[in-house]
Amino acid sequence: MNNQSAAVTPFHRSSHTAFSENISPATGRREQVMTVSRLELAWATGELVIKARGSRVVVDADQQQRGRRSPF
Repeated sequence: MNNQSAAVTPFHRSSHTAFSENISPATGRREQVMTVSRLELAWATGELVIKARGSRVVVDADQQQRGRRSPF
């Protein structure tokens, strides 16, 4: 891949966010998972430049449920 000093203008950008709740096989506890992925496509000097990133956050749903307070 070439080092590109000039900024390229992407012709496509997209992101996807997904939420799920799973049972951890290791602990048997419920986990809430949020996954975010981003994709960017651009042309630079005749080459297609693809940038992709992703991140994932896992929260113990049982712990979170115990920590909630009733608004009433």
